[in-house]
Amino acid sequence: MPLLAAPILAQVLTLTAGNRDEVRWVAERTYSQLQVEARLLAGAGVTLKHGAVGVAYSPSLIVAPGQRGANGGATVLNTVYGDVRWFGGARRSSFQFSESAEVSQRNFFLQSYSSPAPSNPTNTGTTTPGTTAPGGTPPDIMTQPGTGTTPGSTQTSGTTPKGATSTNTKGTVFYGTSRTELSWTRQLTHSSAFTAGADYLVSGGLDRESQVSYPLLQGPEVRLTLTNTLSPRDSLSSSIDGHYTVSSRGEHAWFAGGNEQYIHWFARRTHGTATAGLFFTRIEPPDPVPVGYLGVQEPRNKTYPLGIAELVHTAPYAGGTVFVRGSAAYLPVLDPVRVVIDPRFIGTLGSGWSRRRFTASVSLDTTISLQKSQAAGSGSLNSWGASTTVAYELDHGFTVDGGARVTRQLFEDVTTVPATGLVFVALSWNGSLTKR
Repeated sequence: MPLLAAPILAQVLTLTAGNRDEVRWVAERTYSQLQVEARLLAGAGVTLKHGAVGVAYSPSLIVAPGQRGANGGATVLNTVYGDVRWFGGARRSSFQFSESAEVSQRNFFLQSYSSPAPSNPTNTGTTTPGTTAPGGTPPDIMTQPGTGTTPGSTQTSGTTPKGATSTNTKGTVFYGTSRTELSWTRQLTHSSAFTAGADYLVSGGLDRESQVSYPLLQGPEVRLTLTNTLSPRDSLSSSIDGHYTVSSRGEHAWFAGGNEQYIHWFARRTHGTATAGLFFTRIEPPDPVPVGYLGVQEPRNKTYPLGIAELVHTAPYAGGTVFVRGSAAYLPVLDPVRVVIDPRFIGTLGSGWSRRRFTASVSLDTTISLQKSQAAGSGSLNSWGASTTVAYELDHGFTVDGGARVTRQLFEDVTTVPATGLVFVALSWNGSLTKR
């Protein structure tokens, strides 16, 4: 064993394993199908004195008889996660460095019907303005519903852009994401703090075949934030953000602007958040512009307002806890396939109740593009979705859950996901072993 490994293993070592088996019936107006999915998870994490390291592997087997593009009705998808974090500081200052990455095979058509992936032991940072989110706008036969609420984000969005092609007949792409983050926070007074941060974001196809549909997007982001606690119930944050993204096809995108975020606690269990800002955007096409290119044909500059409102309430009810959350946002979003700006309204509403081992929840979400979608390369996305789920924890990490989901989606006025509904039932298991 290397000499340096001993101090590392002397810290807290956590091994994690999990499994989810789901059966679902998918139906739309002209099509119905029974699908079965088995998803596994194996991971390990080490907690150090000033940081943490985690890795995980999650293969997924989806059996969909008669599914077009699938090999005999069965598709195997593999995902590998990795995460490294380090933090330190002095009396009034703190530093943090993190690197998180994912490499995966994705079939957006089949995965659009899946439940969220099992939790993994790696640490994932919160989404911030300019984040390149995993996923993207699925081209060709690949579709996946999704949302996003950060300016400049390349969303996980389920769309089928006009004119997009995929040379992969199985509908599976080799995809990767990476986020490198460095931040510094200084406590100025007992009620105010200043944070400066820089990120480098990567997201997209990792080989030529995948980049035909998903260009690789990468670039830096910088941000400055001043937070003030105005009272025990009120706080105000002022932020300035700037980020730059370049595509493997040659497009360039800039976002720069600022916003004010106000948080108010109406009561001990109810709080609201309001954010307002302004962002300047610029998109430049490849030079020279390729023949048949569907994106921006000449540089575009535009300024967009930003507005986000959210209300969250939790309360005891019938021996358990009930929660309600509603949010609405208007913001510019960078479409990850067209590499164009799409101003969107995004609304969500969710409610649930939990008691001991039982949980029930319902949710609604919508994304409405305010872009004129008739022009090629507009990147406009419209989607609607709803779901209801009940879950019961049996014992020792075993959980059974079931429910129903519906979704519909259009991209540039073309129906990419017709009104589709599904019902599902699943059995999940997860466990961990911790050793010092």
